[in-house]
Amino acid sequence: MRHWMRLFAVLVCLAAAPAHAQDVTPAPVDDLVLNVLDFIAAQPDDVAFLCMDYNQPENSIAFNADERFPLTAVFKIVILAEYARQTDAGLLNPAESVPLADLNAFWLPGTDGDAHQRFLDSLPAEANSVTLAQVADAMIAYNSNAAPDYLLARMGTDGFPALYAALGLQHTDLPLPILGLVLALKNHETGTTSGLDAAAFAAEANRLATLYRTDAAWRDAELSFQTTDRESAANRTLEQSATIVSAQAQFYEQYGEQGSANDMLTVLRAAFQPGIVPDGMRTVLHQHLSWLFSANPQNSEYYDELAWKNGVWAGLLGSVWYVSPKGGQPFALAAFYRHMPLEQWADWAFGSGAPQLLELLGIQSGGCAPYANLFGQ
Repeated sequence: MRHWMRLFAVLVCLAAAPAHAQDVTPAPVDDLVLNVLDFIAAQPDDVAFLCMDYNQPENSIAFNADERFPLTAVFKIVILAEYARQTDAGLLNPAESVPLADLNAFWLPGTDGDAHQRFLDSLPAEANSVTLAQVADAMIAYNSNAAPDYLLARMGTDGFPALYAALGLQHTDLPLPILGLVLALKNHETGTTSGLDAAAFAAEANRLATLYRTDAAWRDAELSFQTTDRESAANRTLEQSATIVSAQAQFYEQYGEQGSANDMLTVLRAAFQPGIVPDGMRTVLHQHLSWLFSANPQNSEYYDELAWKNGVWAGLLGSVWYVSPKGGQPFALAAFYRHMPLEQWADWAFGSGAPQLLELLGIQSGGCAPYANLFGQ
């Protein structure tokens, strides 16, 4: 699981530029977008794309929008929604002090693209605690995997069915600890977990996550195992790497949380449009999803609202946006991809970023119009 951080600075700059100030899109970008469209044409069942125009729904573009896809780290916005619900209900206090040792107990280094380390590096050197609100920021703005697992351990899963009912989510799985999911994929004790139904897998994932957090000897053995495994990766052939990534993608697709593009945009909309959830809950959601304005204050010159959450897991990609341009109309985007060849996935995730260039066509134009012809709608 890796964060799409290599493109982060580029994306923030592109998102901040107003459409009327853009030059004609250069040919290389056109070629990359066409590459994505070629993939969609060749594997239409492996792409979900949704552009929602909230003021003129007839202009919306939907492609497999209600089909279930692996949500990757995009699912963290669902964890955030439950955090916001429990905060509004008085069950959680955002100002509560959380010892870093308690948060770091959920951290498995080397499995999150250094996302959690970047969050730790953003803190003062002498810090030994953070607030609960900072944990939520670590999950959304930094893409830490330890943060959602800490929040999930605090919140439990009993409230999620009520959350889904309130939001009208129809296709979204209940949450699992990311730590347990990664350990079930491969660990020093049992290897790869397989052949379990959803309930049995959830129990095993929770068992492994608890072992890692509470058994120092088991944790040390696992950290050593993970380090050795990463070091051995440098000696793998491309064919061996492709086989491993394919197996990991199948594992995450089978056992990781799935949901629909429509469901994920429903969560985003609740943060930015009144009347969907209680105002207190919406305020918390809005606060944490608006992190792009802190990352680049220039965004406030061109957008009233701007939110983005993405996910990159082995062989899988996902991304969601909520955009309200100044002087324009609010809209939202969601895109999910699966079953990609290794070289294409690696290029899209860590090289060209072609799928996000497709998304930026709508963001820079201020709506869904560019996709009507591209998707034949």
